[in-house]
Amino acid sequence: YVYPIASGLFGSSIVSSFGQTETVLNNAVHWNSAGDHLAIGLQKPAASELKIFSFTGSQLTGAGGIDLNITVETVAWRPNSSLLAVGLKYSSECLRIYSYDAQTDSLTEITSARVGLDKRVYGVAWDGVGSDLDVTKTYSAQGYEHEVYYFYDPNNTKHLVNGYSPDL
Repeated sequence: YVYPIASGLFGSSIVSSFGQTETVLNNAVHWNSAGDHLAIGLQKPAASELKIFSFTGSQLTGAGGIDLNITVETVAWRPNSSLLAVGLKYSSECLRIYSYDAQTDSLTEITSARVGLDKRVYGVAWDGVGSDLDVTKTYSAQGYEHEVYYFYDPNNTKHLVNGYSPDL
């Protein structure tokens, strides 16, 4: 359910159907900065899907999506951007960046941002300006590990680079 908030009070729920056989993990739901799009990782019995919903303030409707066939563990919109970081359960690329085009309601993977991360990603979080991305992943010896990537965009090529930005 989505609940509008006015003057600090919850309003009536806004209902949207995700389907009866779909599951959503707690970290797999995230609003964009403008609050008009919601990204949700839906787990289905046979596959998984990254779905974008449009929100008008009173109505939540499906706007776009992509079948991934891998469990979506976590999603996070880059602040003030159409880019979305996605953490997956098991894959040769468990950290992916997608671009959402609101005009065509389409998601496109930014393959130049692939970093070869093959560990299960449990959490992704951008810093307030969208230059750094914190990733919580499986680490065999200690359970979990945080890794920070900075977003490098020379000539609009969009790369994630392991470590801290030399500019910080």
